[in-house]
Amino acid sequence: MGSPNPSGSTQPQLEAVRSCPDIGFRLDTRQFPVSSAVSASAGARPFEQHYRPEELAKLWGLSANLIRDLFEFEPGVLKINRPEKLHKRRYVSLRIPASVAERVHLRLDARQRAA
Repeated sequence: MGSPNPSGSTQPQLEAVRSCPDIGFRLDTRQFPVSSAVSASAGARPFEQHYRPEELAKLWGLSANLIRDLFEFEPGVLKINRPEKLHKRRYVSLRIPASVAERVHLRLDARQRAA
């Protein structure tokens, strides 16, 4: 169990920056505060099925680029940033939880029915 942090909760303190130098991965957790309120509002659970944009595109019969556009700023979608390095371009990998995919599908379906 962690010690109380400034907000008064007893969640474990995370280090500010986590990195994996073998693959050039670095995550600044200060940009992504961890709180139960954010987790609950996003609706994603850590061990539920997560889809790559290509997988969801195949299931929905859409292009992977359209799926990326739909989910790029959706709350609950995991974004794994790999920064640009010398002679290598920057990559952002998306992982879309099943609950987020369901929420977006319901929203798109409701819009289509309203039109």
